[in-house]
Amino acid sequence: QSDWSEQCGKNSNITESAGFLANRWEFPWSVAIFRSVWLAGKWRNVFLCGGTLLEDHTILTTVECVRHQLKASLRVHVGRWDLGNTDEKGKKVLEVEEVVLHPDYKPSSKQNNIALLFLADNVRFGSSVNRVCLAEREHRYDVEHLCYTVGWGTKFVNEVKQLQKLKTFVALRNDCQESIRRYTSLSKFELSPADVCTEAVDTIDGNYPCARITGSGLVCAKGNQQHFLVGIASYSLRKCSNASVNDVFVDVRQYTEWIDGHVRARHGQPGTYRPDPVLQKMNNDQPV
Repeated sequence: QSDWSEQCGKNSNITESAGFLANRWEFPWSVAIFRSVWLAGKWRNVFLCGGTLLEDHTILTTVECVRHQLKASLRVHVGRWDLGNTDEKGKKVLEVEEVVLHPDYKPSSKQNNIALLFLADNVRFGSSVNRVCLAEREHRYDVEHLCYTVGWGTKFVNEVKQLQKLKTFVALRNDCQESIRRYTSLSKFELSPADVCTEAVDTIDGNYPCARITGSGLVCAKGNQQHFLVGIASYSLRKCSNASVNDVFVDVRQYTEWIDGHVRARHGQPGTYRPDPVLQKMNNDQPV
């Protein structure tokens, strides 16, 4: 049996946290993307969005997050949990060497809102940092699959700056489309075939926190508790506390060839964000 750190989508077997706050090592592929700015006589980091670690050198996020930023000003923080603690143990700050925006991104509709960041240095995997597995086009996730939206909020509600997680499941396309039409003024809303929606599992008196800033990951657990990235938060049409309206994610399953192509072009070899085939077969052979 491989150690967890050698496999994508595995965490360090910590106890799952209760509520909306993630545990320290629960989602080690979640990264925070900042912009470095000179302000009041010193360099400061301004939080932009979330992202997900695919490789030791590759981050997946949204075009919306980084398209107006200078590459030299971008900073990717790995191993982060509490953004309010600047001296957080285990964090590493990396510069970005290349930004790849999807060429067919449409600002008005947010279609193809997906981007890759290639880091200037490689990340070292450990208990606080690991890569996620990438969901494949043929992978189907329904209400039986437990999923989480994982990220930091745009506005830190009650000063909470730690990583949040929202328990969700992937909604049926028609249900999602109808929900958005019903609870917003967009009576003719059409969900893009390359997007996917989530529906809240846990709410507190109908409240549902806003840890779905652009770039946040939608991950679903499968089989032996490996986590697969299914979506990245693209936009939301609801008010923060309204759990009736679905959040919309870029469906990364529709972009695996685009991702693979850029990773291979840059590094000359396929990515390591898929499960080990031998372990995968062992897991598939186990009785359900």
